[in-house]
Amino acid sequence: MRKLKSLLCLALMLLVLVSAFGVTAAAEGEDIPLTWAEYVEVNGIATWNWNDAADAIEAVANRALELYEAGELDEAYTYAKATYWGYYETTGFERNTMTRISGSRVSEVELAFTNLRKAIKKDNGVEAVQQRVEELVSKLHEDALILSPEGALAAERTQSAGAFPAADLGIPLTWEKYVEANNVSAWNWNDAANAIEAVANRALELYEAGELDEAYTYAK
Repeated sequence: MRKLKSLLCLALMLLVLVSAFGVTAAAEGEDIPLTWAEYVEVNGIATWNWNDAADAIEAVANRALELYEAGELDEAYTYAKATYWGYYETTGFERNTMTRISGSRVSEVELAFTNLRKAIKKDNGVEAVQQRVEELVSKLHEDALILSPEGALAAERTQSAGAFPAADLGIPLTWEKYVEANNVSAWNWNDAANAIEAVANRALELYEAGELDEAYTYAK
């Protein structure tokens, strides 16, 4: 009887320890928001570029991995979804990649987001989920360096520099300047449509940032 009581006490202690470690693992990184708007507010970000956005998505993807490792599949899946719908779409990352890189690249990156969600949803194992995170993060950073070749500047900028990211400041207001800036020697009407789309998207982003006068300038 005494031996049975000892075993029961030991089992109870192990259960408490497992529960404690589970809570700790799940709590790690819990301050990472599920949306870009919350991320900007929580971190007091005044200015940013696409490298900063890629860093943020990487943090969310890693959080999904941490939760998966802790056995929190539903929470992990929530963060995996947030990498796309909470960040990639809402920051304009997807739209800028479409406009300034290519539509096929957007499809490739979207597939990486999908593969991460599937790996978690299907419970493919930690190694598989980690691989999907690494694949996604690698693509995002590659694109970020194309969209913002100056590198990550958020930490170096000040409030006085303005609240809107400088990633698209290189989009000219005239076709002549666009051709010159992008070294366009030969083009067709699809290229012209892409250029107009870039300017229109810039107007939208400025409007979303509250820069109505600048947005109207690009819309004109």
